Amino acid sequence: MKDVIRIILVFIPMFSVAFILRYFINRNRSKKQQTESDSFSQEGYILKMPNMYRVVSFLLIVFWLLVTIIILLTQLEDWPYIIAFGIFSGLPGIIMLICFSLWKVEVQKEKFIYRNFIGKTKVYQYMELKFQDDDKGIKWYFYKDGKKVFSMPYYIENGNKLERVYKKYQTKNRNKLNEEKKEEIIGSSKKL
Repeated sequence: MKDVIRIILVFIPMFSVAFILRYFINRNRSKKQQTESDSFSQEGYILKMPNMYRVVSFLLIVFWLLVTIIILLTQLEDWPYIIAFGIFSGLPGIIMLICFSLWKVEVQKEKFIYRNFIGKTKVYQYMELKFQDDDKGIKWYFYKDGKKVFSMPYYIENGNKLERVYKKYQTKNRNKLNEEKKEEIIGSSKKL
């Protein structure tokens, strides 16, 4: 009887992890297809951490809970130490899940809104920022008054949309400034 219970306790986590992974992979595929078909709207794009970051941390939490339940059901003698180890191994998963779920960048036409891992929100106007690529091409940096205020890692899904919208804004404004300068030059030459 004990062998049957142990087999059940081994197969339940295996099947639950397989179903959870399948669910998140299918959900990620449908979201990618949906976001690729969406066009730029007034609200803008919302950039988040890749779903695999949340899936891995969620799986750590599930693993920690299952190990804790198995330990409590088998009633090992050293269970307090094992539970303490489980808390220390499960706590990073909980923190990662919260942090990766909070991080978000909303890209709009003239600004972007950044929410960090803690949940603090900052708004950056494109006209105040300067853009610079990393030498290795793995990050994009934004500077304000010579200080780095934001960096976008390469692994963010569709993270290059922020770069593209920023560059589009800069070229649009550069064209406007050039037209204004031409009009000023033409206006001043007509006065002479």
